[in-house]
Amino acid sequence: MKVDSITDILKQLLKAQVVGVLFLLASVGSGCRSDRPLEFDLLTDPNDRGRVDSTVVANLIQETSFGDTLTATGVSPFLELGQLDNTSTRVLLRFRSVPDSITISKATLILDTNTIYSTGENRSVFPATVHRVREDWVERSVTGENFGNSFDASPLSEATILSIGADFSESDSLFIESIRFEFDDTGLQLVRGWVDTTRGDNFGIIIQHGAGSDFIKEFLSRNGLVNQPRLELESLTSSGVDTTISVATEDATIVTRTGGVPAEPLFIDDLQSLQTVLNFDLSSIPRESSINDATLELTIDRDESRIKVSGYVFQIDRLAEAFAGPGALQVDSDLGAISQIVNNTTTTLSIPVPGLVQFWISENVPNHGMLLRTSNPGRDASKLVFRSNATDPTLGPRLIIHFSSAPTAQ
Repeated sequence: MKVDSITDILKQLLKAQVVGVLFLLASVGSGCRSDRPLEFDLLTDPNDRGRVDSTVVANLIQETSFGDTLTATGVSPFLELGQLDNTSTRVLLRFRSVPDSITISKATLILDTNTIYSTGENRSVFPATVHRVREDWVERSVTGENFGNSFDASPLSEATILSIGADFSESDSLFIESIRFEFDDTGLQLVRGWVDTTRGDNFGIIIQHGAGSDFIKEFLSRNGLVNQPRLELESLTSSGVDTTISVATEDATIVTRTGGVPAEPLFIDDLQSLQTVLNFDLSSIPRESSINDATLELTIDRDESRIKVSGYVFQIDRLAEAFAGPGALQVDSDLGAISQIVNNTTTTLSIPVPGLVQFWISENVPNHGMLLRTSNPGRDASKLVFRSNATDPTLGPRLIIHFSSAPTAQ
């Protein structure tokens, strides 16, 4: 009997505790449903370890695009010829392996098209002329800024460049279109002279675009495995005409700026070394906060950008010093670049940058902003353009930041 009584008592006590807990939960639930404030704050850390918060930072201390020193294009798989926007391009070629075992009777330069860059539906044409270069150049370092621009005014050959061929908005190579430059007698004598490799005056040739060009035609360079720039050499033999092919041994695109960098929107490109500096005002985030997540959001201007099907790759670097111009550009080499690829249908980008923001918030490094630039300088005539706050504040660059604030000092 005593055992049964004690058991009954324990059961009654347990039942009372369960009812009490259920009543408390019901009261809390009722308070929530009626939108009445609770007696306690669920978001308050009793140990004062801080709080979780988020913010959108769209206020920019600096938002600048600029053109740096032009990059050499000698290692690019492409050659560019023509003019578009404020970019003018020409082609340098040199042949050092013309065979000495034949008597050349005819010489034709052949270039194969990869793609075209134009604005909208372009149906224009421009003349292109070949000229003898009069001074030396180095493939890996020649640019529009250091090329001496010394060449004969009289052309050796001429061809018409059409705004047809592959369309980069659909495919990088719809078909191969060959441009042929047949050399005149002066040009033929020049090519014959290249047979003698002991001569020191083989500076090659330059291809100039004529006036009125409003598109750029891209050709395959010698760095590719097929369809390289080449000379088709004909020679007369006892059995008829033989044809020999001699591939270019050096080539490069010569780029010239025909105008300044527009104040807006924001640019990145390969040929003109256009780059963008962004520096966000992070004063709204408490110092020593822990950055749980940070995303850089960028809106692409599809009308102004030129992106191939193969995509466009750019990178984000942290600036180690305040940006005062291209000549004073200092990038932090200790912090690895953040790479990003853009395809030709991308409209917006969301790029994770939590580590970068954490460095600035913790004040481990000063906030001088970030640099956006191409990962393939000198590669081709592609261009990436972003909306800026100056042109449209609702589409300009912004940081979406989630953070945990540091505890309040006791």
